[in-house]
Amino acid sequence: MNQIQNRVVHELGWWIEILTAQPLCLYYFGAFTSHQEVQQLQAGFIEDLLLESATILSANIRFCQPSQLTLTRDDLRSLSLLERIAAFRLKGISKNSYILNKTRINPLIYRSYSQ
Repeated sequence: MNQIQNRVVHELGWWIEILTAQPLCLYYFGAFTSHQEVQQLQAGFIEDLLLESATILSANIRFCQPSQLTLTRDDLRSLSLLERIAAFRLKGISKNSYILNKTRINPLIYRSYSQ
């Protein structure tokens, strides 16, 4: 898909935002109509990425309108500093962060089950 087609403005709504280290990508899954719907579906999207041997760094629920559904390593490198700050709003624990056993995911230990 070329860059022009990939930079479509997607629907405003609830999205699952997942950052992976292996491969380095920022994924958006959505749009969903309610926060409750996203909470129920989030684990399934995480599981799918884990089955593909992805290393999950962060998973959040956002109300947003992403311009791209997948940002690759090259996309992330080409972002300006302000765009990176907006894309990586990952500092701190958000109420929307994915919960594993009632604790926030530790990115150093949350790896694919297949490893």
